[in-house]
Amino acid sequence: MIETPPFYVITGGPGSGKTTLLAELARRGHLCIPEDARAVIQEQVASGGSAVPWADAPRFAELLMQRSILTWEEQAAKHSRDPIYFDRGVGDGFTCADLIGCILPAHLREQARACRYGDPVFLAPWWPAIYLTDTERRQSVEEAERTEHAIVKTYTELGYRMVRLPLASPAERADFVLRHSTQS
Repeated sequence: MIETPPFYVITGGPGSGKTTLLAELARRGHLCIPEDARAVIQEQVASGGSAVPWADAPRFAELLMQRSILTWEEQAAKHSRDPIYFDRGVGDGFTCADLIGCILPAHLREQARACRYGDPVFLAPWWPAIYLTDTERRQSVEEAERTEHAIVKTYTELGYRMVRLPLASPAERADFVLRHSTQS
């Protein structure tokens, strides 16, 4: 059996504090990998491309999965023994495709299943008090809640144990993640 690298996913619906938590972990000296979905959206907008969730969602889902696999592979190639924290992971690519009713190409699904993360996967739960939209995050409140439920379903089906983050300050959430990611 291949050993799973010390990779940990922080996931959840949009606007649930994932990126803020990762910024706190990075401030403390931990390696954190930014969200691939935002990068794909920003690249598409900058280049005048249409593979964004609000224009060509199936193509966006495919590009997101490709990028997520590449990000995982790049980090795995570095053979880090220190934990690495990801703002979303490959499972989120599956969730994106499922939410829009898109079937990802078989070769991508197969590649993605080989990209494993450490246990547990951290879920930033829906938190209405902090939810805001921005240029890349355009989901309604209902879509944000639906996304969280879909993420839980996807990661559970992929064999991960989900641990809900507390609705707390970024520092308290970071403490929680560090306690739970170093026990595994």
